[in-house]
Amino acid sequence: MAKIIFLDGSEIRGKVGGKVYSRNASGAFVRQYVKPINANTALQQGVRNNFSSLSSAYRNLSDANRSTYENMRTFYKTTDSVGNVVTPTAPQLLNRLNGVLLQNGNINVANVMTTCPPPVNLIGTTGATPTYATATTQFFSDVTFANGVKVVPADQALIVSATASISAGISKVPSKLFARIANIPAGDDTNSENLNSAYVAAYGLPTAGDTIYMRVQTYSITTGQITSELITPIVVS
Repeated sequence: MAKIIFLDGSEIRGKVGGKVYSRNASGAFVRQYVKPINANTALQQGVRNNFSSLSSAYRNLSDANRSTYENMRTFYKTTDSVGNVVTPTAPQLLNRLNGVLLQNGNINVANVMTTCPPPVNLIGTTGATPTYATATTQFFSDVTFANGVKVVPADQALIVSATASISAGISKVPSKLFARIANIPAGDDTNSENLNSAYVAAYGLPTAGDTIYMRVQTYSITTGQITSELITPIVVS
């Protein structure tokens, strides 16, 4: 469904009929809607199964446990693509928080959080200077966090995703080109955690001169809150 904003900068986002409205660095644009192909990959199936399991988990909560998610909704507001502040419903909040923990292996479908935790202050990423040296088979993410250090903060983990070699001139890397290669746990130094084996398992060893992209974000291992993404290109040496 499209989002339409009028008054002081009218704008339309999303699908209306057979048209899709969006914007990029050049401004707003509209394109013909093309129905995406359902590849039904193992990853897609896993996401669907998790969503179904979490939906069932919410329905099976006691009234008292449901009320914890209802009461905490306003503390987990987000901002949508056009700048509107959105408050999740109680089922959406359970799905969002538990979904992150489920996807990253911190919980399973049998032990979802039945009561909603209060939000914590996450320490996000502020920069990264990753390096990949094929001669020494070393790939370091070298991420700097908001507390000024390169060690993953306590009670958080760093999700590292990467792409195969792609054009160095690309202006925006599509999300579908990233594959998760590692979770770096709290206390580990991102400047010395070698991700080469994880990358090679996903794509094979890159060639010197290739450009790949790395995407990182942190999440709370206790609440499932997640920070915004940081994407950085890497010229392989």
